[in-house]
Amino acid sequence: MARRCGVVLSLLAFLLLGAAGARAESEHTLKLNLESAYTAKADLDDGGSFARTSTRVRATWNEFSFFYRNDNYDWSDTSGMRFGRDGKTPFENLQRIGVMYNDTFRISGPWFTTASLGITSMFEEDFVNDNLTFFGGGMVGYAFSPQASVAAGIAGIRTPLKTYAFPMFSARYAEGPWTLQLGFPKTEARYAVSEALDVRLAADYDIGVYRLRDHSPLAKEGFLEMREIITGLYLDWKPLDGLVLSAGPELVWGRSMKVYDDNENRRWDKQEPDAAAGGRISISYSF
Repeated sequence: MARRCGVVLSLLAFLLLGAAGARAESEHTLKLNLESAYTAKADLDDGGSFARTSTRVRATWNEFSFFYRNDNYDWSDTSGMRFGRDGKTPFENLQRIGVMYNDTFRISGPWFTTASLGITSMFEEDFVNDNLTFFGGGMVGYAFSPQASVAAGIAGIRTPLKTYAFPMFSARYAEGPWTLQLGFPKTEARYAVSEALDVRLAADYDIGVYRLRDHSPLAKEGFLEMREIITGLYLDWKPLDGLVLSAGPELVWGRSMKVYDDNENRRWDKQEPDAAAGGRISISYSF
C-alpha cells in the first residue's frame, strides 16, 4: 500500500509542478489547510450507533488542490446490530486521497465558464487500482456586475460502482459586508463583522463510494456508498495576513448508507443514520 500511495503522490506532485510551470508568468499562490471535525453518536435503522472524527489536509496551488481525508468511526451497541455479520464492527476508517482542478475562463464580455476536474481514491484499508473516482463538471455564467453573477451547468462522477450525473448552479451577490453564494452542491452566506472577523453559514452535499477491506463483514472487497448534508455556522478569524482560524457547530443530516458486493449487487438493507450534531475547527495559511 505504501508504495502505491507513493506512486500516486509522486504523480500528483508532478501534475502540480507542471501546472505551476505552465503559469510561470502569473503569481503563484500556495494555501495550506488543516481541519478536524467531530460528529456525535447517531443510531442506525438496524441497531448499533457510531460517532465520527474527521481529519483533512489540503494543499492548493493556483487552480490545483491536493487533499487527504480520514474519517474514523467509533461504534457502540453492535451486539444486536443487523448491519453486517455477527455484530462485528462494519468499518473503522474511511479514507480519501485525490487532486482537483478548478478554473474560470472569460468567454466574451460578461459571459464566463468554469471547469472542474478531479481524480480521487476512496478506500477503507487498501489503496488499490479499482477504487478510483473521476469527476468532471462545468458551468456557463453571466456577470451582471463585479458583485453579482449566475452560472449553471452539469457535473458527472464516475465511481467503481456507478456513474452519477447532477446539475450545478451558482448565484453570487455581494453588497457591503454581505456575500451570498447560493448553489448546488454547496451554498454559503458570509457576513464581515470587521476586517479580521467573518460569520459564515454553509451547507455542503457530500457523496462517496468507498472500497471496503478484503474481509469486510459487510461485503468482502465490496463497496460502501455514503451520502450526507453538512450544515454549519462558523467564525473565520484572520489575526495575521494570510492566516485564517475557523471554528463552529455543525449538523449532519440527510444521511444514507448502501452496501454492494464486488459484483455490484446490493447487500443488506439501506441504512439512514439519525441526524447528529458536531463541530469543526480549521487553520489555513496562504503564502
